[in-house]
Amino acid sequence: MLELFKQAASDYGVSMADNYSIDFATDEIAFYPPFNDFGSPVFAGWLQTGAYYHTTADVDMNGMSYTEIEKAARGMAFIFDELGKHTVADLREGESPIPEDSVYSSLLFKLFLGNN
Repeated sequence: MLELFKQAASDYGVSMADNYSIDFATDEIAFYPPFNDFGSPVFAGWLQTGAYYHTTADVDMNGMSYTEIEKAARGMAFIFDELGKHTVADLREGESPIPEDSVYSSLLFKLFLGNN
C-alpha cells in the first residue's frame, strides 16, 4: 500500500513526507477497533494542510492551492484504480497491528486539550 502512495506521489507531483503513521486520523477513530470492528478495513490516505488548517480562512484567504488539491485527487484516483488489482490479503501484507489506544487519547493530549 505504501508503495502505491509513493508511486502516485511521484507520478502526480504530490508532496509527500518520508514518514507515515499507523494511527488513524481523529475523525476516523470511532470506526475501528477497539471502538468498532467492520471486519477487514484497510485505511490509508494523505493529509494535506494549508496555512489555516481547520479554519474557514483556508477558503476565505485563498490559503488553498487548487492545483495541489487536483494533484492529490488524481493521485488518489490512481490508487483506487490500482487497489482493484489487489485482494484485501495483499493490502494487509506486512501491516502494523491496529493500536489499542489512539495517540489522540494520550496523556499529553489530555493535558493540553482536556479529557475529550
